[in-house]
Amino acid sequence: PLHLAMRGKTSEKLMTEEGHLRRIPSLKFWKLEDVLVDKYCVPREQAQDIAGFLLPMLRYDPEARASAAEMLQHPWLCKHLEGE
Repeated sequence: PLHLAMRGKTSEKLMTEEGHLRRIPSLKFWKLEDVLVDKYCVPREQAQDIAGFLLPMLRYDPEARASAAEMLQHPWLCKHLEGE
């Protein structure tokens, strides 16, 4: 979102007034799940679970991001901590 892109200290150096990256004219959107599968050869089901864990922490808006306390309750993490 433009209001988030433009509030950083170096936003004017990195972004145009419209919120586009200055030095990268086109950026291909690649879903995290697909990156895990295609680039890192993670099986699709595992990639879905990992992406489901990571994406709440990667939201653009800091107010909408999951907190550490929330993530400690995430089903994917709880499943993996049970095995320890």
